[in-house]
Amino acid sequence: MCAVDPPTSPSRRDVVGNGEEVQCETEAVDFLKNEIIKIKYYFLCLKFKNYVAMNNIGKIINVDLDILGGTPVFSGTRVPLKNLFDYLETGETLNDFLHDFDSVKPYQAIRVLELSKKLIETSTSILV
Repeated sequence: MCAVDPPTSPSRRDVVGNGEEVQCETEAVDFLKNEIIKIKYYFLCLKFKNYVAMNNIGKIINVDLDILGGTPVFSGTRVPLKNLFDYLETGETLNDFLHDFDSVKPYQAIRVLELSKKLIETSTSILV
């Protein structure tokens, strides 16, 4: 395992001849990519959590890094919002979803669908 000491990383030209240094650089790049992904995900969760708070939908959606790693869930449950859309995509009904996930209240599922519709109607950037 190599120890990464940025910012004095050798140039690509300097490490081509030494396999160990190339491996070290590759590990450093992979490590940094993973850390950037974690940071982006963390800030996305925070942004979504702020959106939830600002739009007074905390009784509908919960985003908590301690619950399923920050995956948006229906408040008061551990049921990811994604499950609702997975059901609908496969042709199952809202009633099927509510029957299988009885901890989700009907008003929560309906509100999530309304919010999704509003988001799609007001955001052209997600359609690209």
